[in-house]
Amino acid sequence: MLRYGLVVFIALLLSGCEMFGKKDIRLPIDVVSLQYDPYNYSMAELDRNATAACIAKGGTEAVAVDNEINTESVRWAYMNFNCYR
Repeated sequence: MLRYGLVVFIALLLSGCEMFGKKDIRLPIDVVSLQYDPYNYSMAELDRNATAACIAKGGTEAVAVDNEINTESVRWAYMNFNCYR
């Protein structure tokens, strides 16, 4: 009886996961770092360049990593992007 209850519980749990959707958890395949001017840059252009670099490395998508920049201490900065398939 306990086994039957456990099987039913697992079946309900799995069907609930399918009903509410799964969270897509992916690991990055590589990291791309792009040099840019923190005083004058276009995020759209950085995204395009990072995506092109990821495609060259076998990925399909570049996602910016949280980057903090101290603009008073540097003239050039690097922005990091994770590459995903």
